[in-house]
Amino acid sequence: MVNGQKFNCSDRSGLVELAECAALCNDSALDYNETKRIFEKVGEA
Repeated sequence: MVNGQKFNCSDRSGLVELAECAALCNDSALDYNETKRIFEKVGEA
């Protein structure tokens, strides 16, 4: 929930990446790339 409102998690790319990392590999992490202004997977995925 955001501000008391439900939202579709798939609309948030950071949450999608986090879920993918958590589901696929324990050695993965998310890192924010300031140049590209996106979250990227780091490690095995």
